[in-house]
Amino acid sequence: MLSIALDELKENDSLFEKAGFKFIMDSELASNTGGLEIDYSTKWFSKGFTVSASNFGGAC
Repeated sequence: MLSIALDELKENDSLFEKAGFKFIMDSELASNTGGLEIDYSTKWFSKGFTVSASNFGGAC
């Protein structure tokens, strides 16, 4: 399961930037995800962020 959390950059992390937002991820996990997608929904029944990766089953 993948999720988003606030954290500090560590020695074994990779740093990604998209649309002015910076994301950090463990380098080993980043190489195994097969591509990562972070989205945000404003629908009342599913408001918030979703994280999905092609090598992980589903979003969380």
